[in-house]
Amino acid sequence: MRVVITVLLGVTAGLVAMGHLGCSPTPSELPALEGGPQEAEAGKVVVTARWPEPSEESVSARLIPAASESILVELLAGSELLERVVIARPGGSVTFEAIPAAYITVRATARPGTDGTGVAQAAGDKQVRVLDGQTVQVALVLGSTVESIELSPTPIDLLAGEDLQVTATALNGAGEVVLVAPGAWQWLVANTDVAQVSSTGMLSGIFEGSTSLTVTETESGASASRAVGVSWGTADGVVTVNQGGVG
Repeated sequence: MRVVITVLLGVTAGLVAMGHLGCSPTPSELPALEGGPQEAEAGKVVVTARWPEPSEESVSARLIPAASESILVELLAGSELLERVVIARPGGSVTFEAIPAAYITVRATARPGTDGTGVAQAAGDKQVRVLDGQTVQVALVLGSTVESIELSPTPIDLLAGEDLQVTATALNGAGEVVLVAPGAWQWLVANTDVAQVSSTGMLSGIFEGSTSLTVTETESGASASRAVGVSWGTADGVVTVNQGGVG
């Protein structure tokens, strides 16, 4: 799933000005523009972000993770942070003032906290060229940080007539838990004659046999599958039909 943030570069009036959170580099520290050294000019960077309306059903309109409450936007000259600002839901426009003329990296991460905190749910960056007196529009695309899904419990075995809550956890590449909206999970059982699953991951044993359970996090496309064994109960305990695993 992608987040599209519109970035306008240049002199733009009538938008909210944001103060510097860090020290700007001197002209000698800035990356050189094409054509050799030039005198550094000051420009503005205007960042606009919006959350889609809940009524929007188009996949292309669902641009920001549903569980995100803010987007943290950072401007960097090389490795040095120039400014940082948080755009909270439902979105809007902010202006970075007095940005020196240079190649600047605009970095954005969607976060679960309204103050720009929490493990990033989507991230992306783009290098832009700031020129005095010009306005440039750039589409910054954010990709989901979810890389894998963890299912619990494992293995998944239950009795016919029994219910079992299965839990899915989204993880990023560092193994950190990424918060996703409950509605982003899609559950599917391969053979509904053996077991059935609700939209919340409640698994119900129907008849003795084996099948598989798959869950997909729809905003990232990441998924995981596990084998499900359903057995009859006996006076001595549970007779397990399937102990195997899938995926």
